[in-house]
Amino acid sequence: MKFRRDLIIVALVTFCLTATVFMVVPTRSADDPNWNPWADLQDDGTVDIYDAITLANAFGSSGDTPKNVNVTNWPTQLPAPNYRIDHYNLNISWNSGYGSTGFEGYLDGYSRMSYQITVYYWWPNSSGTVSFRAPSIYWMIKPIGGGTHGGMESLNSSVLVFALGTPYQGFSLDTATMIETKAPHYTLFINCNSTISTGWMLADVFVYLRNE
Repeated sequence: MKFRRDLIIVALVTFCLTATVFMVVPTRSADDPNWNPWADLQDDGTVDIYDAITLANAFGSSGDTPKNVNVTNWPTQLPAPNYRIDHYNLNISWNSGYGSTGFEGYLDGYSRMSYQITVYYWWPNSSGTVSFRAPSIYWMIKPIGGGTHGGMESLNSSVLVFALGTPYQGFSLDTATMIETKAPHYTLFINCNSTISTGWMLADVFVYLRNE
């Protein structure tokens, strides 16, 4: 049996050596329609006699069929999910009947956004009214501290008015439509006006991000 195996090896090597005499250009490139990287047993970019010798030495052997593969081009960033909801807590205060605040967010590749602002606590709890709205959004290439300016966009948002003297409950302000995002970062501004000179209110803000 060993003699037969050695004879086959000698025959294969002799055939491969003879074939190299007539071989003009070895298969080297993925541009060659005959290129088969699995036939390049030496992993040197060329299917040649050395691969044939490796095959001849392994002739007649058996084992598991899976091969070890090293993947080197894994993606560095996974695509964003279809949607995301961010939550912020705000303390909105006013003085001389007027106040303004804002919060910054990161869009992380999402194409559209909307928001809901719910006021759940305020002071003073006396007679009077407060109106508030989100009049504008500031698009930024980098965060505010990054030194890169963006552009201001006016929002067609509604005005919510509620009575300060009413029992505590949620008053919500929603965007009517989704906003098309225009930069990686943003700051959403909120203005309020009150018939009471000084006061403050606490609000939950939910920002809905979506890919379309």
